[in-house]
Amino acid sequence: MKKLLLLLTATVIATGTWAQANEPGSGNALQFNGGSDHVNFGDVLNNLDFPVSISAWVYVEQQQQNPIVSTDNNSGFYNGIIFRILGNNRVEWRHSDGSGWIHRNITTTTSNTVPIQQWTHLAVVANTPDDITIYFNGIEVAASYGGTPSHPMSHDADPFHIGHQITTQGTHHYFAGKVDEVCMWNVARTQTEIREDMCKKLLGNEPGLVGYWRMDENGNGLCGGATDVCDATGNGINGTLQ
Repeated sequence: MKKLLLLLTATVIATGTWAQANEPGSGNALQFNGGSDHVNFGDVLNNLDFPVSISAWVYVEQQQQNPIVSTDNNSGFYNGIIFRILGNNRVEWRHSDGSGWIHRNITTTTSNTVPIQQWTHLAVVANTPDDITIYFNGIEVAASYGGTPSHPMSHDADPFHIGHQITTQGTHHYFAGKVDEVCMWNVARTQTEIREDMCKKLLGNEPGLVGYWRMDENGNGLCGGATDVCDATGNGINGTLQ
């Protein structure tokens, strides 16, 4: 892991309102400005349910609420899932059934904090609504659970985002920093699997892999336009930089 972290020293290349951060030996990482940059995938992942696992490399440049991924939660009622870094740099998983602000508090929050200006691999494994584990650099960390036991997950027509979340009060939060190698699975990954895969690129055809965004496009339009972010699984969950 130390070797990879040394290779992840970033050189930022600005391209309009977004940028690619070239990482020698590991492709690219997508740069977000913390104020408007994000990836919009549209209304997808409507069949997502437990178990689900998500992982990503993140490089936080500013202490604020930094959403990594969010689905279905932009209509004023929390639906789907949110995996984010809070304003105190702790990591939170949240899921809900669309009941709104009062009933949406189904969370798992870490005691550990994400360092600023340092690459960190984050992963969450939500086996059931009550069995959720978060990992920092492949190591399980302590976390507290809050909310209604066995609360389900629901979906609506709102989009799946990387780097963006809208609260029920209409507040927009954007990721400030770099995000790379985002993976979403419909299986509960083991700690061994997380550790074995965190420092390598996947093929994209691994069993249970729903979406895999390498962030390597660098504006080359591999799956369409110059601002596309491509799904490497072949499932066609491609997004657009906005």
